[in-house]
Amino acid sequence: MSPLKEYMPRDLATRDADGVTARPISKRDTAQYEEHKGGFLAEDRRIVGLKHPNIVHCLDYTEANGTAYLVMEYEGGLPLAELLRQREQAGQPLTEKEIKQVILPLLDGLEAAHAQDILHRDIKPDNIFVRRADEQPVLIDFSAAKEGYSRQAKSLRQTHTPGYAPLEQMEVAGKLGPWTDIYAVGATMWRMINNQPRPSPYGPILSPPDVLDRNVVFRGGTDPLTPAVQLGVGRFTFAFLRVIDKRLALRETDRFQSVGELRRMLEGVAAMVRTTQHARHRRLRRTPEGTATRAPRQIVIKAKKPTVFNRKVLLVSVLAVTSLGATGYWYSQAHLPQVVELAQRQTEQQQRREASEATRLVEERRLAEELRRIAEAMTEKAWRDTEIAQKQVDQQRRRETAESARLAE
Repeated sequence: MSPLKEYMPRDLATRDADGVTARPISKRDTAQYEEHKGGFLAEDRRIVGLKHPNIVHCLDYTEANGTAYLVMEYEGGLPLAELLRQREQAGQPLTEKEIKQVILPLLDGLEAAHAQDILHRDIKPDNIFVRRADEQPVLIDFSAAKEGYSRQAKSLRQTHTPGYAPLEQMEVAGKLGPWTDIYAVGATMWRMINNQPRPSPYGPILSPPDVLDRNVVFRGGTDPLTPAVQLGVGRFTFAFLRVIDKRLALRETDRFQSVGELRRMLEGVAAMVRTTQHARHRRLRRTPEGTATRAPRQIVIKAKKPTVFNRKVLLVSVLAVTSLGATGYWYSQAHLPQVVELAQRQTEQQQRREASEATRLVEERRLAEELRRIAEAMTEKAWRDTEIAQKQVDQQRRRETAESARLAE
């Protein structure tokens, strides 16, 4: 059975006694109710024309029972919110690679929607469906897009999801655009890396703090949102976490301005990580002389110090050998001191070899850690260079736009 989405604004409409037919709450709401219903149908017409494998397929729309409906294609699978819950309960939160496997296809679908001037305005884990057939993410529930009927139409009473809606979506004069959905995608990714619930009157919460609470920073307060670079340290790459933080900037001008820009940065982070990992792998597999050697072992072998207990065991073992002639020779009591000394030397040589191996492994680990720090520094520099280049491009575009406007006058 295909799911339906109904036009039913709670602040304007109610139902008749039959529980089906919708009508305006009062006569003074009639004009606004009908106007918004017309906008709902117009937006439905655009959404039905939107075809993308990572966006739910809307089949048709119709008007009946005093209201309007959108008919969507049924998708079998699991909401991302439920997938996160199951993985976290199993002690297996999503990895950076798995998060990108969800987000990158989703960005492709979102870019297709933005190309047709459609904003979703309610992206969150509950509205991302992981299709069972091919494990691809599907963006569902464009109801928030239809509530606005355009990028700029808003109401103070409009619904939003705390933690996932940006500040401009809360303001009457706020300017909506692709950056609005980009904030919600960033909040969704923040939730995907977060495993530290914060207390609330309703119980532990894993979602980001509401943007209205974050607004305190403009009055000199502390942002209640823990930055991703702090939240995911040690579990995700620094550049990946920086991308999330840039999406969650309070000012829309500080965020990525288009999905394409965001996707290029995210794909660039993935390519940069692959390059640094490959270089590190090759460096660790070669000695300073350039000859191939084995990869560093993960377990450090600790050298054992000779103890009284070890010496006693050694002596008992030697006595057993002299008594039983295990090697085919009989040792006399006169030869016993030499045998004990020889065995002791062999034990000490083995311990020195083990200590040398342990030292080598410690040194390899130190080199690996140093390479990791160098790679992170390179990533940070590349990030800064990219941001500077992007700002220069934006400034050039603004100058060209201003010059074109001046010449047109």
